[in-house]
Amino acid sequence: MDIYSENKWRLWEIDFLRGLSIILMIAFHSAWSLDYFNIIDINFGYFLGTVFPKTVAGVFVLLVGISLTLSYSKIKAAGKSHFKKYLKRGLTTFAYGMIVTAASYLIINPVTVFFGILHFVGIGIILAIPLLEFKKLNLVIGAILILFGLALTQITVNFPWFFWLGLKYAGFATADYFPILPWFGLILVGIFIGNTFYPGGVRKVRIPQKPTTTAGLFCFLGRHSLLIYFVHMMVIIGIISRFRPIL
Repeated sequence: MDIYSENKWRLWEIDFLRGLSIILMIAFHSAWSLDYFNIIDINFGYFLGTVFPKTVAGVFVLLVGISLTLSYSKIKAAGKSHFKKYLKRGLTTFAYGMIVTAASYLIINPVTVFFGILHFVGIGIILAIPLLEFKKLNLVIGAILILFGLALTQITVNFPWFFWLGLKYAGFATADYFPILPWFGLILVGIFIGNTFYPGGVRKVRIPQKPTTTAGLFCFLGRHSLLIYFVHMMVIIGIISRFRPIL
């Protein structure tokens, strides 16, 4: 019996999309690293440099929101408290982000990751705790935060204190940047999607109950997405920087 038959709270399509997102992120970060270390000159352009990575990241963040509704349904069905669980998960994920900050400071100092996706997801999980049961409210708040956050991208300030919120200061540069605004809005939209199409953790869309063998490989990656994301960028940069003189 496979994991999706044994665990009704585990939905293969969510793991599949998360695994696919991770593969695409690894591909982009590999290309970015090759270009950053001047090994291969890659002309990303607007699509490859902006649209593609933001779309992939957007799907990943939406899945964070959907996954929160599934795990919340499981906790609620068991009659347990979810606050401590999500607080711990959020702080742990943020701690992984701080390790990435330290590593990137040592390896790619000019574009150190101060508030990347792991920092954001950690904080986003904690901020989402009081909103996990709502549906339309999350859609409304999420849309407002996204629009407000997009407006903030047009503003540059002369102080660094709120870069984590979305206010960039002059000269700000980083290899991975996911401020609270607008990205937390996507988590809330993900919660809306989860509560709409997976109410109580029950699938309301008609798809096969089990993944194919090929899809199962992506599902495996999706089930370990946090660990993979945590290590993959440091591994890529570490390998390229180590062998750069040879290349």
